[in-house]
Amino acid sequence: MITTLNCDFKKANQLLVIGFDGFRWDYTHMYSTTTLWDVARDGVHAPLGLIPAFTTKTFPNFWTIATGLYEESHGIVDNSFFDPKYNKSFSIFNHDAQKQTIWWGGEPIWSTVKKQGKTSGVFFWPGSDAGDQALRPDFWRRYDERISFEERIETVLNWLQFDKIDLAMLYFNQPDNAAHKYGVFNRMVCDTVEKLDMLLNRLFTEMKRRELLSTTNILIVSDHGMTDINFYNGTPLIYLSDYIDIRNDVIDIPQAAAVAAILPKPDKVTKIYESLKDANPHLKVYYKEDIPERYHYKHNSRIMPIIAVADEGYLIQRLINNFKSNLLKYPTTRRTRIKIGQHGYDNNLLSMRPLFFALGPNLKRNYESESFETVNLYTLMCHLLDIKPSPNNGSLEVVKDMLENKFYL
Repeated sequence: MITTLNCDFKKANQLLVIGFDGFRWDYTHMYSTTTLWDVARDGVHAPLGLIPAFTTKTFPNFWTIATGLYEESHGIVDNSFFDPKYNKSFSIFNHDAQKQTIWWGGEPIWSTVKKQGKTSGVFFWPGSDAGDQALRPDFWRRYDERISFEERIETVLNWLQFDKIDLAMLYFNQPDNAAHKYGVFNRMVCDTVEKLDMLLNRLFTEMKRRELLSTTNILIVSDHGMTDINFYNGTPLIYLSDYIDIRNDVIDIPQAAAVAAILPKPDKVTKIYESLKDANPHLKVYYKEDIPERYHYKHNSRIMPIIAVADEGYLIQRLINNFKSNLLKYPTTRRTRIKIGQHGYDNNLLSMRPLFFALGPNLKRNYESESFETVNLYTLMCHLLDIKPSPNNGSLEVVKDMLENKFYL
């Protein structure tokens, strides 16, 4: 059992936000996660998870959590994208480019905190080492996956205990890595999820020892869920080169996976659309202006003129050779019988939903929250920190019922 004392309700409690990459909401039902269920009993959880932003990718969604903005509003529209204004490309694999201020729209929570005289420490949260240095967290680390999870926790707890920071944010790149490699329903993913749950147990135990648990609100969140790409029965791959002339009609395809972003030559937009719109029964194709409103994914120049969205379990590839080269990273015995994990799909899919658990003196006990969009987490964090939010797409009204009544004023 995790206990938090009934301390006086003051708006000075510290806030710890833990972000797990790719922690699907129902992993807690598939695998043993006793610590998370203790949190649910003593705090808040969303039984069916949360609704991520579209596209359901890592950088866009962790930035949505940090800013309270949809992807069309903050500009991180995928893990890789092209900006026609600056004639530059963004990629999660180009760390030098990521640091440039031009990419990161909106105001992240740590900047809001700093502007209002409070302090923060952020360990590896996507975007935390980018932008205006004056508005970065007071303490931050550039991403290095070699740093152990235990060291990350120790550092953040020291920030909370000794530096007395108001906001701490901590990112873990699992279970996303394991699920991408092995698929959702796999022993390796099970082992990873259960190790993360034990890690949380050690975190809470240490927080209690340091007398932090009773004065800290804790949010446990993720960016997206995960689904299987199954190669056992035929091919789930959709090759754009089967339907369009990429070499002669397309300038760039900055992203192709669950979603493909296509920049045709100016006089080839209609041709590309007509060639793709009925090309494959597992592919939905949109002109940018016709993208469904519920995606909140059309009002940004970084969104390409044509967007193709694959059905769950299917994967878009530019050329046939693209995916063949990727298969080489798997053991030979798996190349012909392979299952991998993927995300990025329609954010209405249950499989794309991330988990949500919360615990603390200002949060209700044993409270089950309805699923809500992750864009609302920013306003929740601001309220817990007693700071005024920057303009955002969320609303405190959506999440207020999880707050203790005398804390919601």
